[in-house]
Amino acid sequence: MRFYFSLLAAFCMGLTDPALAQSPLAGSNLPPELRTLYISEANECRAMGGRFVADPDGFVTKVELNGDGKPDWIVHRAGLYCTSGGFSAWCGTAGCSVEIHLSQGNRLRSVWEANVRGIVMTDLPDGR
Repeated sequence: MRFYFSLLAAFCMGLTDPALAQSPLAGSNLPPELRTLYISEANECRAMGGRFVADPDGFVTKVELNGDGKPDWIVHRAGLYCTSGGFSAWCGTAGCSVEIHLSQGNRLRSVWEANVRGIVMTDLPDGR
């Protein structure tokens, strides 16, 4: 439980301002679950008549959160932009949509999702 409180506190402590960039390989180095999510967001933008612009480094952050030695991921939709909806497709006055995906065996499991106004990753002194 302390893990979630630490993470929530880290999410509420600052603002991020990811740069926008286009990449023809965007999303290609992601785990299958996140690649599917990335493609879904791109399709949603195109369905709104827009062009999908994304910063793959701003969209996901690879971290180790659960101590199993396998990568866990934080998805932060502030790294996405749709020309027909802008950031508002994923962000609003309550912040931007953020998800935490933890490794579980050979797959990822979504364990948390909420709108937040910023993310600050912090290494705590006791290794949490």
